[in-house]
Amino acid sequence: MTYLRKRRGIWYFRRRIPADCQSAFRSKEILLSLKTRERRRALELAPQYVARYDAVFDQIRHGQMFDIKELLKNHPLEFETKVVERADGTRETVRRIDTDVIAALRDAGVPPERIAELVEKWNKGESVSDGENTTSSTTAITLENLVDRYNQHRVTEHREEPNWTIPGGDHIKFRRLLELLGGDKLIDSVSRDDAVYVRDHLIQLPSNTTSTKGKNIYKVIELTKAKATAEAKSAGLITVHYDRICTGQVNNHLTLYSSMFQWAVDNELLKRNPFIRMRITNRKKIKNNSRRDKFSRDELKTIFQHAIFTDYATEKKRNPRLKPYRFWTPILGLLTGARPCELSALYVEDLKKINKVWVFDFNEHTPDKCSKSENAIRYTPVHPELIRLGFIEYVQSLETDRIFSELKYEDDENRYARYVNERFVASILKPANIYVKDKKVFYSFRHTLTTELQRVGVSQLHREWLTGREAEDKSVGDDFYVKPDELPTMYKLLAKVDFSEELAAVKPFPIGK
Repeated sequence: MTYLRKRRGIWYFRRRIPADCQSAFRSKEILLSLKTRERRRALELAPQYVARYDAVFDQIRHGQMFDIKELLKNHPLEFETKVVERADGTRETVRRIDTDVIAALRDAGVPPERIAELVEKWNKGESVSDGENTTSSTTAITLENLVDRYNQHRVTEHREEPNWTIPGGDHIKFRRLLELLGGDKLIDSVSRDDAVYVRDHLIQLPSNTTSTKGKNIYKVIELTKAKATAEAKSAGLITVHYDRICTGQVNNHLTLYSSMFQWAVDNELLKRNPFIRMRITNRKKIKNNSRRDKFSRDELKTIFQHAIFTDYATEKKRNPRLKPYRFWTPILGLLTGARPCELSALYVEDLKKINKVWVFDFNEHTPDKCSKSENAIRYTPVHPELIRLGFIEYVQSLETDRIFSELKYEDDENRYARYVNERFVASILKPANIYVKDKKVFYSFRHTLTTELQRVGVSQLHREWLTGREAEDKSVGDDFYVKPDELPTMYKLLAKVDFSEELAAVKPFPIGK
């Protein structure tokens, strides 16, 4: 639901007041002008009102006087300032409160004399809190309320996908978070210790929760341990053991929580994200990935002489179902060393210019991102070959949020990356007789770049920074996230890797054709 209504070309925020809160208002609905004729802008503003009134309704339900400041602050509820010239030649700056704010206060049941008092105080730069016992908007937000707001934000973000809904698995993940920390816990009181507490309980969950379906997380763990203890005792064993959920599933929970709290930070509801970099390193997976082989120079030439790369436009006419990711992801894999799941989940906003350097921002800002380790959160410069092939222009031409929006989310394990490897193997590696099961696959691009970086003299630390590999000798507390001042140096190091001969047959991507 967008809560939007259009009148005479202007978008309005319209929301019905819940029945249990209507006694605190003078009407049954809220109707406020968003002062914009652009639907996109209205869709951006509506969640601010949703969040604002969610907090008001929550406080009314708890018998509290809601914070008047919450209704007055932040765009688009604002003052108008203008300079008035008097008859004697002097000037005075006059601040006028927005009429929509006055309407909101009036609808909330605030007496006219109180509104006048608030306006006068604000014009003098004084506090407008309604009494000493009111709480700020941040401290008034509970964890349960934050989950609701974040899910509303996600629905709005996917507004162009009419069939999109919050994944069922996410509801379970959020339920577990609320059970562990309490839905009424204030979000600014959630600490790093709380995040650790959540992680330490998640890793105790059994791999199969069918027999404990409907039970809260504490009961699930308790019943599972009791059953495992009884079985161990019956078998005469000292060690109690049961199958637990895998590291990937734990990390899926933690990534979702981190994304939600980061959204709160980005929207100035919090100052810090307690779940940032809380993921557990999957040592087994990293070890398995290290078994992949790199591509030889001759193999690279063969790969990039495929018609998809040498004449994409003609191939597209021959096969109308051909999608841009088939052209870009192998080239990106070679020139960034990024994992398939990282590339397939890139958003347009993840390509940015920092300190005059175009970079990929591999982050975990959204729960669909794939950060395999702490090092995976990184900036990687855009290789000059990518610029030559028109990648920057291609991304700038997109009207979608994600760069490869044609790739659909499969599940928590594959995410968007399933077809990246499958199509590459089936259409390019196998016909060229390059494919070797588990050894010569898409992931081999990553090992190819790492090997080449080492060959041209790039240090181990910089290789780890560029490709997001887990540092074998990393000390606790080390910060491996590349800082903006270091990006020009990182770009020069990456540019030392020269695949121009192997990519010579590749023609720039035909944008708009």
